[in-house]
Amino acid sequence: MSNLSTILQEFCSASRFVISLENVRVFFTNNILENTKPTVCNQLAIRATDDLGKYLGCPIAHSRFSKRHVQFIVDKVKAKLANWQVHMIFSAGRKSIIQQVTTAIPSYYMQCLPLPTATYD
Repeated sequence: MSNLSTILQEFCSASRFVISLENVRVFFTNNILENTKPTVCNQLAIRATDDLGKYLGCPIAHSRFSKRHVQFIVDKVKAKLANWQVHMIFSAGRKSIIQQVTTAIPSYYMQCLPLPTATYD
């Protein structure tokens, strides 16, 4: 831990960046013993997290994605469809917009992460 602290301090002095310990989190893999985690967090003064969050709107995977991890994609498409039904766009225009957006939203996420086959239903 002291080596890691030294590396972080040297990085800060060389780059003139300051690490905000309130915003920094450490992610532990399943290989780390439970009693080791608090020791590491206390020595580094960094809190632990179970979720790596998102980058550019895509969740960062630390395990295999399940259907519930990517449910937000299905919800986005459903919300768009519900919005268009309320506004009652002409049928030809509605069909074109629906085809474009319902393929664009999932396509963006499929470039970043593998969708589980259960999502395709």
